[in-house]
Amino acid sequence: ILPGEIFHYTSERFMQEIILAMGEAALEPIKEEIQNSPVFALLVDETTDVSIIKQMIVYGRYISNGETKTRFLGIVELSDGRAGGVFCSAK
Repeated sequence: ILPGEIFHYTSERFMQEIILAMGEAALEPIKEEIQNSPVFALLVDETTDVSIIKQMIVYGRYISNGETKTRFLGIVELSDGRAGGVFCSAK
């Protein structure tokens, strides 16, 4: 790195790292609320897209301050979209 050199931070790798870091930061308060909840549930759904990639979307439902909340937790790639594969990935 040279003094006075300008960086634009537009590479694909940098953008992916920023998006992942932002996602992790956004999940922290949700994880805390779930850990402090007396009960919680996971809601999962498997989908296979047109390029035959199997994915599972994951939501968490819990109680915080007497209010039921449902929050998006993530998307997980699946090797097997059958019930057993979804179950194992949800663990």
